[in-house]
Formats: sequence, C-alpha cells, structure tokens
Amino acid sequence: MSAGRAGRRPTAPRAPCRPAGRELARSLDQAQIELLRGLDDGEGAVLAEIIDQYLAQTVEGHSDLVRVTGEGDAQGLVQVAHKLRGASANVGAVVLAEICSELEAQGRAGRLEAPPAWSSGSMPSSAVPATP
Repeated sequence: MSAGRAGRRPTAPRAPCRPAGRELARSLDQAQIELLRGLDDGEGAVLAEIIDQYLAQTVEGHSDLVRVTGEGDAQGLVQVAHKLRGASANVGAVVLAEICSELEAQGRAGRLEAPPAWSSGSMPSSAVPATP
C-alpha cells in the first residue's frame, strides 16, 4: 500500500441505481408521484405497492424486449414497448416511457435496435423510479 493511502478506509463504489439532482428531476414526473401518493392520503403504502408491481412488470418487460428483439419480431416489439411505456407513464417514470416510445416507433418502422444497455441484460437506472 502506498504512503498516500495508508490509514484511509476504502470507499464503497457508488450505487448507480438512484439518479441524483437534475437527472432525478428529469427521470420522474413528480406530479404523477404525488397523485399516486395521495391515493392513501399521503401514507405511501399504495404508492409503494404500485411501484413494487411496476418494478416486477419492468423486469418482465425487459426480458420480453430482449426476446422479441432477438427474434426479429417487430410487432412484438411494438406490443411490449407500448405496454411498458404505459406502465412507466402511469408511475411517472418519464425517461423509461420515452425510451419505450422510441422502441415502439422503431418496431412500427420495422427496425429492431434495442438500446445496448437493454440487450446486455441491464436497465438504465435513471429510468426506473426508486421507492419512496
């Protein structure tokens, strides 16, 4: 260990799963989040359940997107992207809704170009809302 590092504790890598600052503001529709939070007078239990269900749906949607893209199924891409776009918009996940809208348009045009992050098995962290 070098003298400059002696006595210093190693730092944990930063978690990439929560966007910060402006990126978070752009990623989420705060008005939609507040609307969902208000479903149970601000308690947050309903919002947490909705987000849990949404996260499960995005995992399935991601798998479906990778599958239909790999199969060259443009109509399947349209259907999966449309479903995921709607779910994302409903929970205020603006960035993921935008990505899915682009994928839906690509499918309608017969282009099957999944974003590299999706086809490699990961999802853009800024696209998915964090639980409150």
